[in-house]
Amino acid sequence: LTDLAVARFEGVLQADPTNADAVAGIGIVRLRQERFADARDQLDKAIKMAPSRVADWAQALESANFWLSYREAAALRDRGDFSQAEKIARPLADRTGAPKERGIAQALMGDLLRRQGKQREAEGYYRDALSRDPGNKEAQAGLYQVLTAQGRDTRGEPLLANLDPSVRTRIQSDGAQESAQRLRVQASGLERSQPE
Repeated sequence: LTDLAVARFEGVLQADPTNADAVAGIGIVRLRQERFADARDQLDKAIKMAPSRVADWAQALESANFWLSYREAAALRDRGDFSQAEKIARPLADRTGAPKERGIAQALMGDLLRRQGKQREAEGYYRDALSRDPGNKEAQAGLYQVLTAQGRDTRGEPLLANLDPSVRTRIQSDGAQESAQRLRVQASGLERSQPE
């Protein structure tokens, strides 16, 4: 269906290369396909072609930009570059915008802070994320982890009252992965300190 829609929009552009609606249409299809860079480029182009129509496409452009930044921050986190990821994620988590997107960014921000040992600040982001979306599994897992890291009892926590079994499994898996990563870093340090 989406390929057919793009083909139709491209057909319109063949007949009229200045048709901003067709360019924006391709951008919106790309957004649905999660091809965020293409979506941003097409929507930007449409807005430049028809500046008076910015209100029509601004939300889609904002969403494309959000997801591009979110994915970049997540990739940096996955490579262990938490401080750089935080620089990208913090504006996403602190901005006003679509509540679901903001909640997703707040959960990522909480994760970045938790991994840097900033448990209290991470807790605030997780709680904010859960206030927007109580079923956010990332935020549930993160809140559980920061509370236990602070030695606090999680049994009376209303946000964790109905913790999904998949979240419990994920918490255990994440803990094992983080322990393995710490051991790899320690081993790497030992290898460098050994005389040859």
